[in-house]
Amino acid sequence: MMYLMMQALAELAVMYPINGAFTMYICRFIDPSWGFACGWQYAISWLTVLPFEISAACNIIHYWSGSQGINNAAWITPLLVALIAIQFFGVKGYGEVSALLCSLLHYETTRITFLNRSNSYYPS
Repeated sequence: MMYLMMQALAELAVMYPINGAFTMYICRFIDPSWGFACGWQYAISWLTVLPFEISAACNIIHYWSGSQGINNAAWITPLLVALIAIQFFGVKGYGEVSALLCSLLHYETTRITFLNRSNSYYPS
């Protein structure tokens, strides 16, 4: 179902390119009041989900060795500051951060896969 919806949205983007979010299609094809309501619903849903996402990130960080005694606020504050800073740069900033984090992911995956000697297969 998600695939079909994304295909339909891609076809709309190719046929009717607009400057704005996907809610502009709702304003154009249904009604401006529906687009307004869907835009606010999308914003409110992200404003309620984002704290849960950051709390889940804090729970994952607590699995790292050496981070058990650190308060969650010490992790939440830099994450929120980073998210707000990314939002000021718009789509281009998001793309740059995404490319940087993807490069970091590939580097770390390669490093851990090929250079990690801490498992039992490579005695020291």
